[in-house]
Amino acid sequence: MHRNYFTFERQVAFLNTEIRSAVISKCFTHRRDELVIQIEDGQPGFLRIGLQSATPYLLLDPIRNIKDPMFDLFEHLRGDIIEQVTIIPYDKLVSVVCHDHFLLCKFYGALPNVYLMDKAGSMIESFKKLNKNERFLSPSSGADAHQQPLLSDFERRAHHQPVSAFFTGQVGGFNNTLTRELLFRAKIDPQSPLSGLGAEQWTHLIGIYEALVRELKSGSIRVYQHAQQPPVLALTALEHLASGYTPVVYDNINQGWKQYIFLRFQKNELQKSLQRSLSAIKKKIAYLQSSLKKISDFDRLEEKKKLSELKGHLLHTYAAEIPRGAAEVNLKNIFSTKGETINIKLNPAKTLQENAAKFFEKYKHLDTLKSDLATKRHTYQHELKYWQRLYTEANEIDSLKKAAKLADLLVTKKIIQADSAAERSQTADIFSFNRLLLDEKWEILIGKNAKNND
Repeated sequence: MHRNYFTFERQVAFLNTEIRSAVISKCFTHRRDELVIQIEDGQPGFLRIGLQSATPYLLLDPIRNIKDPMFDLFEHLRGDIIEQVTIIPYDKLVSVVCHDHFLLCKFYGALPNVYLMDKAGSMIESFKKLNKNERFLSPSSGADAHQQPLLSDFERRAHHQPVSAFFTGQVGGFNNTLTRELLFRAKIDPQSPLSGLGAEQWTHLIGIYEALVRELKSGSIRVYQHAQQPPVLALTALEHLASGYTPVVYDNINQGWKQYIFLRFQKNELQKSLQRSLSAIKKKIAYLQSSLKKISDFDRLEEKKKLSELKGHLLHTYAAEIPRGAAEVNLKNIFSTKGETINIKLNPAKTLQENAAKFFEKYKHLDTLKSDLATKRHTYQHELKYWQRLYTEANEIDSLKKAAKLADLLVTKKIIQADSAAERSQTADIFSFNRLLLDEKWEILIGKNAKNND
């Protein structure tokens, strides 16, 4: 509900108790998509206006030291006095009304923005690049607006759309979350056609709707937390949520919304950090599995070596019967009790002896690889078990601290790159070397470069 109209309505009511008559000392931005209004006189603070389309916010924070570069905006507002904060009913269009100007904050659509307006309603400046097709509204343009009353029982019978589509599409302020909660409490299937509800069902549903709206306007603020899911901001108890969510109650909407934004940021950072680490671990596992498959392919080369040598012996055995310049021959295998026919392709430009030598030499180095391959197999199998276990453990991580610890481990192991050159220069350890496991217990380090060898 962090983008819901009722959330903004509750925050507007809160701000009117906190910042009326406050003097604006300056406006600035220090991060993308956020405008900050610094207020003095009374309780100093920052009014933070966040314009991310996915996570908008309107929060009052204490003044703090900002180390990021700041860019001043809206110089006309310096010294102006805030008279009130308003919101157009059932529209996320908030106005910070001052003595000489007002700020129009648009929190909906693909391009949220903040506009500095004069009292006549003319735009002076915008926070983001102006959309020329934007239609501006004055702070009082929605003052007399009100939500359309719900359908009468007679009117309802003419609507055949699902009841969920009706509430999300035609009832002011009701989004998917509130609609699910409403129908859950009313025990009505969301896909039931509106016209199919009985008169008693409709009356019961209206009663629950009215009670829910009262809760949204004055109920306790909750932030639902889940180990594996994003947090949920709510202005009422959400009974329809799946198991695993734990609600934390806050004194006011400003505190709850602020905590929600903090948890949402943490969850997003956690997901980004984990995604990077998990992706790197998956690549490492895929590499080890591919390497083990190649070693298995080498095992099958033993059979190919025997067949190649058999062809060489057969060419020597049948040398007198093979015509010069032949490109292919079929010879009976006299070395087998089955006596099967072996097809042998030849190079017509070469002598019979040269063709035979080719088959003998094709796999002549295979024997020398066996010992190395066995060692590599043990090494890769040992590492594969380690990385598979780490991948399973990584999927259980639920805090930024643990995610950062995992990332540091992967940097040390040269699986991901450190964020800075200074950090990268301090990560030389045994994982900087090629490693082999002998007899499944002795680890041998082999330098990759002159620095390693030194």
